[in-house]
Amino acid sequence: MQPPGNPNAPSQPPGYPYGPGVGIPPPQKSGNGKLIIIVVIAAVCVCGIPALGIVAAIAVPAFTKYMRRAKTSEARVKLATMFDAISAHYMEHGRCPEGETGQAGVTPPLSVNCNDSEARRCSSAAGMYPATAWTDNPVWSEIGFKIDGEHFFHYNLRWTQTADSCQFTAQAFGDLDDDGVFSTFERAGAADVNGVQAAAGLNIDHEVE
Repeated sequence: MQPPGNPNAPSQPPGYPYGPGVGIPPPQKSGNGKLIIIVVIAAVCVCGIPALGIVAAIAVPAFTKYMRRAKTSEARVKLATMFDAISAHYMEHGRCPEGETGQAGVTPPLSVNCNDSEARRCSSAAGMYPATAWTDNPVWSEIGFKIDGEHFFHYNLRWTQTADSCQFTAQAFGDLDDDGVFSTFERAGAADVNGVQAAAGLNIDHEVE
């Protein structure tokens, strides 16, 4: 799914029912990178240099995909942080932030291309967008969420306040290979007087594009 440049239209929160609170499992470690290197070395030793072309045609795309998947760990961690922040806000104030229905707005805007920097990451410190995009945003300020360092993803928070609960979705969008297609990660939840419940797992679209 490719989110639009207008922050008013990222995907809506997944539907109910919500299951019991579910934490995000840590990203699974993979040996794919080491395996690819071993295959290349073995091919050179056994078949000589001509085999490199064949091995490279297989190994390079696989390694590139492996590296993009490694970047997605950021989205999982930051969505967990945002989930905790909105949960703590509700438990303290008994409501969603900033009105009955709304969103923080995608930050930084999708018009900011994280791939334009030498590090191929977004950074307010590098002048790619102002740090005030976090600190002057009333929603991020109210729940205490911001990103100080370099990052691959753009973030948003959507919510709907009902009579007795706050339904919310934390979102992350990342164009990991600069092709204009965005990986989308979402974590939904609902908070009420009984506590906070999370939807089972993450909603993921185009994980590595």
